[in-house]
Amino acid sequence: MKKWLIVFFLVLLVVGAVSAQTTTSTTLRFAWESNTETDLDGYGLYSGSVEGTYDVHIDLDIPVSPTAEVNYEASNILVNVNEPTYFVVDAFDTAGNRSGFSNVVSYIHCVPEPEQTQSIACGTGYTGTKIQKRVSSCSFNSMPVWGNWIDVSNTCVAQTICKTSTETRDAGACGTGYTGNVVERRTSTCASTYATPVWGAWIADRSACVALTACKPLADRVETASCGEGYSGSIITTTKSTCPDPYGQPVWGNPTTVNTCTALTLCVAPAPESRTLSCPSGQTGSIIETRSSSCPDKYGTPVIGSWIQTSNTCKVVSTCVPVTTTKTTRCLKWYEKGSITQQSTSICQEDGTSIPGPWTVISSTCRPWWKR
Repeated sequence: MKKWLIVFFLVLLVVGAVSAQTTTSTTLRFAWESNTETDLDGYGLYSGSVEGTYDVHIDLDIPVSPTAEVNYEASNILVNVNEPTYFVVDAFDTAGNRSGFSNVVSYIHCVPEPEQTQSIACGTGYTGTKIQKRVSSCSFNSMPVWGNWIDVSNTCVAQTICKTSTETRDAGACGTGYTGNVVERRTSTCASTYATPVWGAWIADRSACVALTACKPLADRVETASCGEGYSGSIITTTKSTCPDPYGQPVWGNPTTVNTCTALTLCVAPAPESRTLSCPSGQTGSIIETRSSSCPDKYGTPVIGSWIQTSNTCKVVSTCVPVTTTKTTRCLKWYEKGSITQQSTSICQEDGTSIPGPWTVISSTCRPWWKR
């Protein structure tokens, strides 16, 4: 038996379910193209919650007919509520052989969801709540669809808009050195559009106060002079003013001088230096380096230069001795039994180390099978 089944429609006959259930039983009608093999013995119906995984299987008790189409009405089929259930069929012969699965059909047993109710705020500028409800509806072989929310009660009431204001009061004379009076003000604020106004603290307003020719010290007079050639620092002369009378003219005091001049030291560069260094381990000879100093500025600390190599007589003392190694390997698989002998001699490098040399064939007893 080689023929594959082809399911081409699914018809719902009976629906019975409760919305709280996750599964229910119903009656479905299936139809598919008949198999024409003479040894056909029947058909199997499979179902599952996951496409490709079928955990329910029954062999159908229906007569085998050579007609072009098979119609089968299945009673008490267990299906998912509001989730797909997948179905396939196969055929089997009198020897127990089974065909592959047909194409997959799915069925959603739709049951309306329980009515939903929600409470929502009335929105900006209102107090109270709205109570709304909605219901779901079903159509064949589909998920439940929710309708629109509908008001069932409304207690919304418009709120009063919060308004701010300002108050003033006389707080007395401006004080010594001024004419006029101080005025205090306070302003109410709104925490939100519909809140109760809240008064802030009293704040003094002295804009009406006029000063009586108050004396203010003038900015300090500062004169700076350099110390001259060969010195660092400066000579600073400062003169300050004071107000003997709070409402009079400022008076200049006596100048004060601060002298921070310090003699500079002439820069003298040391004579050039040289040093002799030992060669690295395993080498003979020596390394000679020199460095010199300079004065970038007439008065300052000399700058010592870097050590510069002027002589290098170092040579590697090599202790490397070439070593010869011999190995024997098997012949390739398309050769008869035998062996190959190879030899390698290490190579000494300039730094005294050695590296392996190339392998060279020195003898071979291998012979191709076609030259027996």
